[in-house]
Amino acid sequence: MSEHDEQQKAAKMVLGLVVLVIFLAGLTVWGVTALAPDFLAEASAGFETGIGLKTAAIAAMVVSVLISIIFAIFSGDGFIGELQFMIPGFFFFFLFFWLMLAWVF
Repeated sequence: MSEHDEQQKAAKMVLGLVVLVIFLAGLTVWGVTALAPDFLAEASAGFETGIGLKTAAIAAMVVSVLISIIFAIFSGDGFIGELQFMIPGFFFFFLFFWLMLAWVF
């Protein structure tokens, strides 16, 4: 068997696998949309409105301040030596916790 024949055989196998994956993905999508609408309706009923951006901002502020205080207590150079890292870190923590709390809850 020549190298060209082996390449053609490998290409046919890859093409067959791609067709199989596309078929299985289509079958899965069809099954979810056609066979499970009642389950999806019941599952989506559990999602209600969350805490909102205002409440998440308050919670994020509290969490960010507490984490910043903990970092300041355990920092090696003390609070003053780490201040240039604490201030941007506080804002990054605040932004992260604010958006994640509003998104998750």
